Amino acid sequence: MYYYESVKDDSEVMTKLLEMAALRPKEGQDKMHQRLRLEGYNWNRKPIRRVYLKLGLNIRRRSKKRIPARVKQPLLQTEQPNQCWSMDFMSDS
Repeated sequence: MYYYESVKDDSEVMTKLLEMAALRPKEGQDKMHQRLRLEGYNWNRKPIRRVYLKLGLNIRRRSKKRIPARVKQPLLQTEQPNQCWSMDFMSDS
């Protein structure tokens, strides 16, 4: 029996991606693809994505910073009038 064996030579894509990752490590796969297009390489996104993930160049996503929960306190009521003052700002146009 004969089976199909894919003949994918990604060595050129690997070398270009490694060069670009060395120059600009913070750029992702989409930016690298755009730069390769501007340089004149007509590679599709799929082989670039495959090689990019194979080389382990994917950038970790930043997690959101958690704001510490504030302690809720009851609103203090004044015992006498004119004990606490507040200002109201208005704008006139």
